[in-house]
Amino acid sequence: MGGAVCARASVVTPINPSAIGARTELAVTSALVKAGYFVFAPSFSSHSRVDLVYLHQDGSTSRVQCKTSRMIDGCVTFWTCSNTGKDSRG
Repeated sequence: MGGAVCARASVVTPINPSAIGARTELAVTSALVKAGYFVFAPSFSSHSRVDLVYLHQDGSTSRVQCKTSRMIDGCVTFWTCSNTGKDSRG
């Protein structure tokens, strides 16, 4: 375990931003589980700043906020804020 974990979520058909985010979270969760981590999804809020939490071998945890990225002209790009229109945090 350890090191960087890479995940990719492919979006084939146009869907709403929340569904796209759910696909990304699933891809990241899958990559972390395959890397041997225990992964937890907070159930208290679907619009919190924590999407996932994973457990290290030493018992410590890491918070994850997933972002869907796109490759544009050889650069990985992603929105740094909510795209659902429901998030009122500045």
